[in-house]
Amino acid sequence: MGITTNTHEGLKNTTGDLNIINNASDKDIIFKGNDGGSTITALTLDVSAGGQAAFSSDVFLPAGGA
Repeated sequence: MGITTNTHEGLKNTTGDLNIINNASDKDIIFKGNDGGSTITALTLDVSAGGQAAFSSDVFLPAGGA
């Protein structure tokens, strides 16, 4: 499976792993959603910082890591 909108981004699944790809140099991968009618940025992956993750709120880690 491959979904590509242009040469800079896309989704790819060739081995069972889902790859989210942004080939634009030093640009981020941003996850947005709708929270009560407002668009929010839930997560930004800063590619120029080696994939540093910036969450807009708390990070929940369940007991036992599961």
